[in-house]
Amino acid sequence: MIRAAARGVGGAMLAVTLASFMWTGSAEAQRRPGMDRAQLEQRIRARFDEMVRERLGLTEEEGRALGAVVASFEPARRTLRQEERTLRRAVATLLEDAPGNDARATELLRDLADLRVREARLFAEEQERLLEVLTPSQILRFHAVREELNQRIRRLRGGGPGGRAGPGNGAPAGAFDWSSPPTG
Repeated sequence: MIRAAARGVGGAMLAVTLASFMWTGSAEAQRRPGMDRAQLEQRIRARFDEMVRERLGLTEEEGRALGAVVASFEPARRTLRQEERTLRRAVATLLEDAPGNDARATELLRDLADLRVREARLFAEEQERLLEVLTPSQILRFHAVREELNQRIRRLRGGGPGGRAGPGNGAPAGAFDWSSPPTG
């Protein structure tokens, strides 16, 4: 259950902060070299807000309330994303430099488990706050819009529909994708 919640958190975190992820590989940024990051972020956020209001049938006021809830969780999301990037780099370094170091591997696994628990807690807390603004059905539609945008970002960044970890989508080469179990 925590793993499923953590996967949801990962998608939610990425979609809400899509501007920072889109900047480096954005086709729009390449077409508009004079546009700075802040302008691009503002345009992307405005479009996302518009899509959410439209698909959820929200008034301007409801949209602002939703935006306030989502924004209130952004600092914690940003911190968790940074910790995950740091952890991914540490895993990649361990696998390259000292693959038999079980003590360090155990430490990294504990750190990963702690990170996932904190992500799940953040996700649960956010759902409670969203329920103050949206109905449960609207929350599910909200997550669907986030995931749709998440998929667009992965395609723009070259990660393909599955957005697997690896070069070009924010994870170091050879990094393991912790968001879903391996297939095959």
